[in-house]
Amino acid sequence: MGLNTNKQMLVELLKKRVLSLY
Repeated sequence: MGLNTNKQMLVELLKKRVLSLY
């Protein structure tokens, strides 16, 4: 479960970064 939560957090951070870039 810990790994899944970490992956979700990483994905959200990546999405935020991509949105900030555009």
